[in-house]
Parts: sequence; structure tokens; C-alpha cells
Amino acid sequence: MSEMPPDGRKTILIVDDTSDNLRLLSTMLSEHGYKTRYAINGGLALQAVRLAHPDLILLDITMPDIDGFEVCRRLKANPDTQYIPVIFISALDEVIDKVQAFEVGGVDYITKPFHLQEVLVRVRNHVMISELQQQLEARVSELQTLTSSLQRMTARLQSELALAHDVQQHLLPACDFDWADIQVACYSNPANELGGDWYANYTFCDHLNDGEHDVLHYSIAVGDVSGKGMPAALLMAVSITSFHALVQQAAPPALFLEHLNHALRDYTRSTRQNCAVVYAGLQRRSDGCMVRVANAGGVAPLVRRSDGTTEWADVFGLPLGVLLEPTVPYLEQTLCLHPGDQIVLMSDGVIELKNVAGEMWGFGRTEQAIHNGPSASAAALLDHLCTEMTAFQGAAEQHDDLTIVIIQV
Repeated sequence: MSEMPPDGRKTILIVDDTSDNLRLLSTMLSEHGYKTRYAINGGLALQAVRLAHPDLILLDITMPDIDGFEVCRRLKANPDTQYIPVIFISALDEVIDKVQAFEVGGVDYITKPFHLQEVLVRVRNHVMISELQQQLEARVSELQTLTSSLQRMTARLQSELALAHDVQQHLLPACDFDWADIQVACYSNPANELGGDWYANYTFCDHLNDGEHDVLHYSIAVGDVSGKGMPAALLMAVSITSFHALVQQAAPPALFLEHLNHALRDYTRSTRQNCAVVYAGLQRRSDGCMVRVANAGGVAPLVRRSDGTTEWADVFGLPLGVLLEPTVPYLEQTLCLHPGDQIVLMSDGVIELKNVAGEMWGFGRTEQAIHNGPSASAAALLDHLCTEMTAFQGAAEQHDDLTIVIIQV
């Protein structure tokens, strides 16, 4: 960068071995607000530049020791001085001289005898261009520094998000539930690094007085927290923690949802979030399984009978956190599953999945895919459903978390 004089004027270095030219140019430029310095040969010019960088150099070509071409060549070879604009002023008027002047790094060429007004205009223009270029380069440097900083921050954020994703996924139980004679298959795929969908399960064991055997009861919930990113992930973690703290009370499904709503309300009040939850309690029986279901704003469970017929559970309710104290209690429905029957719990991301044309997967396609799916196992039906959904989605972006739990008696 050129060294600005204390008074803020631009400095012009005039290099010419003719004293009249030095005096004339110096007087004219000084009268128009420039600070001038001069050198009578190429060696002194290089020395003057090393002492203090000018804003522009007016450089004669024909000089006794080092000619102007060589002076300019050395200036442009030095990273510290290569930015200084050089205007050649010379009596040489051949095209080859002008070409060489530009080839060694000159920005302009004025032939002698020169007109003072022309020199002034060219000096003003190139000083302005040089100043703008330096401002641009400084801005580019700032942007490069900022970009590097943003890249480091992005890399750190991606690393933290990946860690948070792993932690969140470990909050979900493994799919190999140890449920006697009941198959369970689970699938959860967040739309982003962090999601709001969750599922959780619990096993109850009632010890009979005769001590001969125990009666096992099971519970499972599928939750869908509103919103995306970190807020959804935090409420998801709170929901799972609250589930495990409350489920041991063995409350009926409808009452359990009231308890869970009470536990979450302090969080949803401040964040204006809600959590849709479908909760099912299962009890094994000799002829199959009795399932009691309650729904707080989620997708109603879909039952697929062993003969291929399907039916949606008739159970609905407001999501947790919408009302601090529900004015209408949650309702529940009792379903009887016989051997070979399946029940599918899912988040609304399944229903709202879209393809590249903007079409929604919807309830109809969900029911049809499950109706047409295999009945051999819960895992087989889950694979079939996921394959059908993936084919429908194609290259479209996933906008919501997807969670599916399939239970087969």
C-alpha cells in the first residue's frame, strides 16, 4: 500500500532526466492538490520507491543509467511495489515502444511533447483506479478471511451436529424388543441432522401369587415434536425422558397422555411447541393380544388383519402442549389382535411425504401399501412399506421426519 502523506494528498513520483520537465510537471500537479517527488534517473527512482511508496509514477523511458523499461520491470517483479501504477512519458512514438511499455507493466503511455491537461486527466484516472483496486483487494482479503472463518465454524457445527445426531439416535431403543411371541420392527429417519420424531417402549411384569409364571404387559409410544433442528431435538429428549419416568406408573393410555402433557407443559409453554403422541398398551392373551390405544394429535394406528383387510383406529385428540390443561380428556380404544394381525404406528411425516411433482403420499397410499404388503413378519412389511415410499418420493427432498413401528402378533 502507498504511504499517505499526513495531509491526505496523493503522492506522484516524477522520473525524468530533464529538469524542465520535472519542474513543469511538479508545478502543475502541485497546483491540483498532489504531493510530488522526483528523481533524475532510474537508480534514484528505485531508491525513492524503496524509501516511500508513491501512489503513481510518471516515468521517462530514455535515461542514462537504467532506462524506464527496466525500472518498471523491477518494480513489477517486486510484490511490495508491483501494485504501483506506472505511466510512461516519452518522446518515443513508435508502436513497438508503446507495446513494450505495456508489456513491462505500464498502465498508460503519454508522448512528448505532452499537454498538461492530458497528463492531469490520466494521472487522476489512474490514481482513482489504483485506489479502487486496492480497496477491492482489501475487501477481497477481508472476505477470504471471513470465508475461512465461516468454513471453520461450519466444520465445527457439522461435527457438533453429527455428535448430537448420534446422541439422539442412541436415545431410541434398538428394534429387537424382547417381547414374547410379539414381533416389532422399527424405522426412524430424520429429515435433517436433528429430528423431532421418537419412539419408546416399556415392559411390565405382573408377578402372580402362585409364583408359577408372570404376566407380561407392553407399552409403546410414537412421538412427533413440532418444528425442526435443535429445539425439536431438545423437546424430543425431554419427551423420551418423561415417557420413561411416567410409564412405570402403569396408567391406562388415556390417563398416561394426561400425565405426559402435564410433564411437558413447562417446556411447551415457553417454546410454543407441541408433541403428537400415539400410545399403545399391549397385553398378551391366549387368543392373541389386547391393545388399548390413545392418541394425542398423531396419526391414528392402522390395523392389518391376517386376511389382508385394513382398518384405521378410531381414536383422536389434541397434541400434548397445545392446552396446558385439556378441557376434554383423552379417549382410548381397545383393539383385539389375533395371530397374524399387524398394527402400524407412524408419524405424520409418512402421510405428508411428497414426490418431485409435489403430490402427497397420503392416507390412501399408506393403506394400500400396507394392504398389499407381505404378512410373513413385521420386518417384511416394514421393508415393503419403506421401499414403496422411497419409490414414490424419488429425487424429492425429505421435509419431515419419518418414523414407523410395526407390531405383529
